[in-house]
Amino acid sequence: MKFWTTGILMALGAFLPASAWGQDPWGAPGAVPPGGYSPYQMPGYHDPGLYDELLPERRSMYNHNGAGHLTLQEAFAESYVRLDYLHWKISGGDGVVLGAPNSSGADISGQTRDNRLPAVDPSTGFQPQTAAVVPSLNHSYDTLDGLRGTVGFPTNVGTLEAEIFYFQQVDNVINVRPFQDTLASGPETVIGGMTLLTNGTVSNSMMILFNQSYTARQETQFWGTEANWIFDPFTPNVAVEFAPILGFRFLQLDDSLNISGQHIQSPTVTLNHMVASMARNNIFGPQIGLKASTTLGRLELGAETKFLLGLNRLSEGVYTSEIFNPTTSLDPNQATEADRAIKDTRTEFAPLFDLSLSGKFQVSPNLKIFASYELILASGFSRAFNNIYYDSPSSVNQAPTITLKPTTSEFVAHGFAVGGEFTFR
Repeated sequence: MKFWTTGILMALGAFLPASAWGQDPWGAPGAVPPGGYSPYQMPGYHDPGLYDELLPERRSMYNHNGAGHLTLQEAFAESYVRLDYLHWKISGGDGVVLGAPNSSGADISGQTRDNRLPAVDPSTGFQPQTAAVVPSLNHSYDTLDGLRGTVGFPTNVGTLEAEIFYFQQVDNVINVRPFQDTLASGPETVIGGMTLLTNGTVSNSMMILFNQSYTARQETQFWGTEANWIFDPFTPNVAVEFAPILGFRFLQLDDSLNISGQHIQSPTVTLNHMVASMARNNIFGPQIGLKASTTLGRLELGAETKFLLGLNRLSEGVYTSEIFNPTTSLDPNQATEADRAIKDTRTEFAPLFDLSLSGKFQVSPNLKIFASYELILASGFSRAFNNIYYDSPSSVNQAPTITLKPTTSEFVAHGFAVGGEFTFR
């Protein structure tokens, strides 16, 4: 009897450990696998709890981060930054004559050799065998290179996007150096000149001369910024999505023209002529628009139209020096002339239309290559080359009357941009 009892106890002792080996981690509570580990302590084991399963796909965001770090990552998730190189053109002053109309019938540009404008000094009179050339601006569009930075912050109800751009200053310079030309009628000296009206009337001989040097320099600088709220598409989940845009824009266009040079009027009188014009355009206001976009694999195509209800706060000025007489003179019989400055500040309505066509190619989960073409059409802009009124009094002993002629005109800017966009994920 003892033998059977002992045998049964030994069989049970051998069976119970074997049954424990056969249990999986979800075995009966209290069952301990060999090696002394509980199911929640085994090396490499991860318990898929409820909260772990409900996390979004960007799970790396939530690993090993404190609450503050996590809040920042959530706030900037899917935000993006873009940097573009800009190559644009803006409307210039093609064909603008740097002087007043002239009734002599001569070619004031000097291109027709046998019909150049005879040079007449307002104080000493006709200059024999000398012709005056009145230059014109010859750039219909000025080319500018610049940079643009853009940041965007997507939300559940739309995207806040802001940008700023800046173009390098453009300098256009025209020089007229005196030179000798040989005509059938004999030698002729060609110098720079500026034709003038006489009390607002077109003249055939009123002008100032530059028999030593003539330089006309036009400088233009252009920059701007805007912030827009791009609403969620009102046609979501279709081939082409449309989203309204509401924002605010500011643009600044600085334009200047400086005409200067030297004229030796007589052995005792040397005039350093200077006529300068300045125009600063500060355009600002709300804008509305529409964005259309579609996605073809890794390629995203978009088009944006925006309309600015802008106001232009203008600052303009014309400045002159030594037009007919020197500023100072040691000769008591020599008339002198004070420097003059005529300034004006005003506000004009300046509506603006902006069309942009763009494409983005997804290079990696975080990086896109960006390219675009943009066209801006506007009105109510002031340009320095349009603001000079080339007038003169009936006598050179009177103060010059070259003055400011406030004028606004259309403005065109267009060009290409290439860059890269980085998205935070």
